[in-house]
Amino acid sequence: MKKKIYVHVADDHKILIEGIIAVINTDKEIEIKGCSLTGQEVIKWFANKKNSADVLILDLTMPVLDGFEVLKHFKKNKIDQKVIVLSSYDDLKIVQEVLSLGCKGYISKNSAGEHIVNAIKAVANDEQYFSTDIQKMLLKSLSGQKVPSGKMPEKFLLDSLTEREIEV
Repeated sequence: MKKKIYVHVADDHKILIEGIIAVINTDKEIEIKGCSLTGQEVIKWFANKKNSADVLILDLTMPVLDGFEVLKHFKKNKIDQKVIVLSSYDDLKIVQEVLSLGCKGYISKNSAGEHIVNAIKAVANDEQYFSTDIQKMLLKSLSGQKVPSGKMPEKFLLDSLTEREIEV
């Protein structure tokens, strides 16, 4: 029998967490070890030495602390946590940012059902995993092709603008 893979899910929408759990529960090798509705809850959960998960499924837009802040916290504090971002944002800059912060996988929410189990198994096995749409975008970028802008959080968009661009 294979070793179980323990997963923690973080998203600010409880219904989405329940959907992810329902899909994950179809695989006997994976077990849910908790969920969080805010980035702050994620940090507190992992700070408790009694808690551990092989893989964290992390949304980027959550109240209190967002997914970016969680990843920055892990990196700053040298917390070696395998993370898969599950997000409705599909912009190349967002994907590059979370990868630079140590994320091991990225799945767009519109294809989560078909990818989540394989992503968890791959990332738990020290591999990277990207949903098909994200893979295509990354390959286009690597091969020098123009990648159209995707959806990104307003905060991230504002942070990337100059003062003059914000004025306009």
